[in-house]
Amino acid sequence: RIQSMRERLVDGLVAKGLPWGHVKNHQGMFSYLPMTPAEIALLKQDHHIYALESGGACRINVAALTEGNVSTVI
Repeated sequence: RIQSMRERLVDGLVAKGLPWGHVKNHQGMFSYLPMTPAEIALLKQDHHIYALESGGACRINVAALTEGNVSTVI
């Protein structure tokens, strides 16, 4: 299920022109997205999506994605 949600997330982001296809190769509950601290702050401010900034990337909990919320995250 986690890998399926990861694939849905990446497919949606790539469709929007973001070059993050490599995220499909990640494993486990978390993935890192190459986002700036300003982009992460906008997610929190505008969409109430909370993510950790970790060394120039955004760590997200892919296990928390569901069929009902993955399109919101995209």
